[in-house]
Amino acid sequence: MRSLQLILTQHWRSLVLGLYSLCGLVGLWNHAMWRDELNVWTIARDSDSLADLFAAINYEGHPGLWYLLLYGVQFLTQNPFGMQLLHGAIAALAGWLFLAYAPFQPIQKTVFLFGYFPFFEYFLISRNYNLGILALFAVCVLFSRRRRSYWELGILLALGANTSAYCLFLTGAIALTLAIEYCFPKVFAFQTQARQFNVLGSLVIYSIGVIAAFAQLLPPADSYLHGGNSLRLGFHLYRFLDVLAQVWVTHTLVVQPSERFLDVTIFGLLSAGLLLFFGTLLRDRPIILCLYILGNLEILGFAYLKFAGGLRHYGHLYILLILCLWLAQNESMQTSPQNNVHEQSTTSLISSSARFSSINQKTGRENHVKLPFLRASYPFVFNLMLGLQLVMGLITFTNDFITPYSASKATARYIQAQNLENYFIVGNPDMVMTPISGYLNRPIYRAETQDLGSYVLFKQGRGDASHTEVLKQIKNLLTQSDRPILLILNRELETEPHGLDVKFLKYFPDGVIHDEEFYLYTIHGNAN
Repeated sequence: MRSLQLILTQHWRSLVLGLYSLCGLVGLWNHAMWRDELNVWTIARDSDSLADLFAAINYEGHPGLWYLLLYGVQFLTQNPFGMQLLHGAIAALAGWLFLAYAPFQPIQKTVFLFGYFPFFEYFLISRNYNLGILALFAVCVLFSRRRRSYWELGILLALGANTSAYCLFLTGAIALTLAIEYCFPKVFAFQTQARQFNVLGSLVIYSIGVIAAFAQLLPPADSYLHGGNSLRLGFHLYRFLDVLAQVWVTHTLVVQPSERFLDVTIFGLLSAGLLLFFGTLLRDRPIILCLYILGNLEILGFAYLKFAGGLRHYGHLYILLILCLWLAQNESMQTSPQNNVHEQSTTSLISSSARFSSINQKTGRENHVKLPFLRASYPFVFNLMLGLQLVMGLITFTNDFITPYSASKATARYIQAQNLENYFIVGNPDMVMTPISGYLNRPIYRAETQDLGSYVLFKQGRGDASHTEVLKQIKNLLTQSDRPILLILNRELETEPHGLDVKFLKYFPDGVIHDEEFYLYTIHGNAN
């Protein structure tokens, strides 16, 4: 018993990381990827050159670092599981940084990693977001080095800016916070040994990263993804409250019951309460409070003005809170030389605030606002939030084994098992065919653009195609070749197939992604 306790005490990080990585790997192997995952993979796989790759990225709404990594992976394997392995390695590395350096209790670190966003949304679903979170965690690890040099932070922030639009916002908030702290050192009781060349050089590196990110993010004139270049200007109370409500939703994962104005108002007020609670808690670390305010303003402002997004996008609000609590506690530890950041496990910001109060007395700055109830309630609020995230993380992870995320994987396996790959494959609509194309490692004919392809770019010239139009094009294809056609639809065929011999093969019901259900038909010409 004592030996087991000793192992758990000394090697808990390795045990947690091993369990986290192993569960994640099993989950990745089982996971049925959907179009948002495999559209990126097929872009990287089927781009003939880097120029073609970046031309496609301009229509994607994200910077290209993740695409570049996948472009390298596709030279090693054409199997999309290669993308999942890379994503799992990134998630494991981010988990290691959190376990090794975040100043929370071991149980809090463990619960966080198995929570909804780190375990499901940013691990199981292979997107570019976890690459940005890895960069942000690395920034937290090296944040204190700004007292000597900014080189490392400049490089990490530049890389993070090129992972996703939301990480660009957060790196921008961090960079602006660093600039404010550097320009007003007396206000923040801050000193750095970094010389001007170091500061300016780091700023240039980050600026190059931001320029590169915006060059890829700004949509071309013919793009209509998320409204193209348009912004939703003007003040609308409902939209404001609806966006604000996502703070509560992402922190607690308690979803508002309806879109009624009353429900949106209640959840908006709850979100404002959470922001005020954590903002007040961070008041003893004004530079971290500055980061907290700027980060929330950038993400919520983008959601209000441009793209409302989904839970995976707003999840960066939750990540921002974790970053700020991490940095606030680490900043307090820096004032106590006897504390080792790697070994210290602070239970809450109470001890951090107490240490900071004594520092303020030495520097002549006093805290005039005393909120003992707020500090006392922080452990309960924080642990409850982590607990809710854990419950939802385990539920969604388990549900992925019960209900496929998409029917694309099962559909592709059936096509391969029945030797239907030799058929000429036609799919409609084109955007839900990308995961099947990704799994089959072959292009599919799209009626919308009347060509073979594996990924979809949302640009002018791409329109919708009805089942009548699809069958019309199939008739033309059959006149050019006697090769039988496999038709894949995401809803049952709605048009009478006059002059065609159409046979229904199989139906694959939808999973979590409701429009990725598939109906398979074989088609020959000259029906009697």
